[in-house]
Amino acid sequence: MESIPKDSIFEFNPDTLEYLRKQYDLDKPGRIEEAINILEEWIKKQNHFVVKEFPRDYLERAIIISKGSVERAKTKLDKICTYRTLFPDFFGVYDLKNSPLLDDLYGIFLPKLTEDHYRVYFMKNKAKTFKTGFIDFYRYFFMQCEYIQAYDYCNGLILVIDYTEANVMETVKWFIFG
Repeated sequence: MESIPKDSIFEFNPDTLEYLRKQYDLDKPGRIEEAINILEEWIKKQNHFVVKEFPRDYLERAIIISKGSVERAKTKLDKICTYRTLFPDFFGVYDLKNSPLLDDLYGIFLPKLTEDHYRVYFMKNKAKTFKTGFIDFYRYFFMQCEYIQAYDYCNGLILVIDYTEANVMETVKWFIFG
């Protein structure tokens, strides 16, 4: 990838591509291509992967999100493909606009990166009770994470969670016992 493609949601700093490649020692000529080639060859050997071909931009992002480590990118891709097979209910196409849970529990990625190329995610929890559990929120969150994986080019994520209007004990109960 010579430059980060324009995206309808995310904005990037002018030096994001160069900065992140240099940070992970992938800025030398041919270095990122070599890392992507290694990842492509490894994917071809994974018999349990339903999908065997990924766009090179996607693989580069997987390496960058994995802090420049091809081995970490392999682990990440293996988990994504395995979870998609084992838990298809979390990864299907759903109409989340009609989920009552998402009236009280929602999140958004900010379009602009920080100066050091991090993406900020805000989550608001206004729920007083979780009668149906978190499955709709997990689906919503996984959709957002898949979008990040496919289209973002960042140093990592900064999470900001607002519980000011929530029943915190109800939330804790789901994370401890749910």
